[in-house]
Amino acid sequence: MAKDYLCKDVVFSKTNLALPQIVMDLPSDGQYFVRVRARNTSGKMQDAFDYYVTEHGKTYGTKCFYIKSGQVVEDDNGQ
Repeated sequence: MAKDYLCKDVVFSKTNLALPQIVMDLPSDGQYFVRVRARNTSGKMQDAFDYYVTEHGKTYGTKCFYIKSGQVVEDDNGQ
């Protein structure tokens, strides 16, 4: 999870998960991006189907959301 859609300002990261879920403390209010990628033992990688739309096109495997007053609000600029 990061504060930017390129995931350079990472605030939380978890790798080598057996199941596609995590539990974490709710971050402070603001805009966040989550990126989900799967990698097999051969090293082949697949991004999740969600994407975020920017002026440069689609960023696959990335979903935008906001934390507002302790509530998660999904962004309308993604699929």
